[in-house]
Amino acid sequence: MTLRVGLSYRSTSPKDENYERALSEAAARAGIMVEIIWLAGHDRLLDLAAADKIHALVLTGGEDVDPALYNAEVRGARKPDRARDRAERRLLESVSRVWEVPILAICRGQQLLNALTSQERDALVQDLQTSLRHVSDKRGDARHSVAVRPGSMLASVIGSTIMVNSSHHQAVSRLADPFIEVATAPDGTIEAYERSEAAHLPWLLAVQWHPERLDGPAGSGIIDAFLAAARASATSFLRPDG
Repeated sequence: MTLRVGLSYRSTSPKDENYERALSEAAARAGIMVEIIWLAGHDRLLDLAAADKIHALVLTGGEDVDPALYNAEVRGARKPDRARDRAERRLLESVSRVWEVPILAICRGQQLLNALTSQERDALVQDLQTSLRHVSDKRGDARHSVAVRPGSMLASVIGSTIMVNSSHHQAVSRLADPFIEVATAPDGTIEAYERSEAAHLPWLLAVQWHPERLDGPAGSGIIDAFLAAARASATSFLRPDG
């Protein structure tokens, strides 16, 4: 079978090509066929019909989440893309299918998923102010370690402590109830979370770093695990339309 992997939103950034490359390379390693579908974007409306037929979902990185989405005032958020916010909000709130498949939420995607689930004013830190460098600059992505919760699904993929890339100035503040923190930076920033009852619900991993442009367990290892979960999920409940 061919796995249909939905990507939430195509922006104008050339970095979006990294998602397609990483998924294609992971599919080649696993010997499976993958169809990559951009569900919405700057050049296309949200395709609800396509969203209802995906086997897995990637919530991609990008601009700051609009504080209005989680009932907060602007306190450091920069130039949100409100058209994107509306499209991804509709995707998550209107298409039940996306909650039945494995989800990988990356950077902005990690923040958005928590903000929309929580709806609390303190769902996100709008502008990180710590001694640790999280923001990319002309030198490229920042790098720092993360400590991973023992026994978590993430730990089974990447181990206990590992270096990751970093390119963000916002972060999760208070996690919504369905989620559990599974990785933190040395300054205490939440770097990853999973479902709190992962054994009984579809695979979900939300990371603050960018695995699609990182080698090793925290990069290609996560993409491999995501596709493996997608294949297992698709096989376990095949729909008549395949």
